[in-house]
Amino acid sequence: MTAGIDAAVVRFFGEPLMQRVQHRIMDEFFGEQPVGTAFVLSTGHPAVPFLAHAPTMRVPGSIEGTDKVYSATWAALLAIHAHNRASEHKIEVAVFPAMGTGFGGVPYGEAARQMAGLIATTWSLPTSWIGTSLPNARRPFITTAGNK
Repeated sequence: MTAGIDAAVVRFFGEPLMQRVQHRIMDEFFGEQPVGTAFVLSTGHPAVPFLAHAPTMRVPGSIEGTDKVYSATWAALLAIHAHNRASEHKIEVAVFPAMGTGFGGVPYGEAARQMAGLIATTWSLPTSWIGTSLPNARRPFITTAGNK
């Protein structure tokens, strides 16, 4: 957590939060949190009370041409949903960085397409679409722009 958005989070919240994230990764994922997983932690900060940690890559490097931005975004949304179902203190607003656009090298437009498409289909489609219709509706946003 020393570069990109991770470094900004550490500068804002301090190293104790970074250490809590790292301990959680050690405890739950044996030191390597897979892409497509996420968790929510309390930050102790009144203005930004929670952090959802959702990696886009195993190690720093290019993820351009993959669906890892989609996978990380979906994992973060699922972690927020699980948090809200289990906690009295709900997350009412979620702010996402342009996931994968730093070390990951994903162009901003591609990251936005994967993230916004997922978010739009999650909240705009009727619940009757749950099942095979929902994944099919998301297919254009999961497929990377270069590999349609």
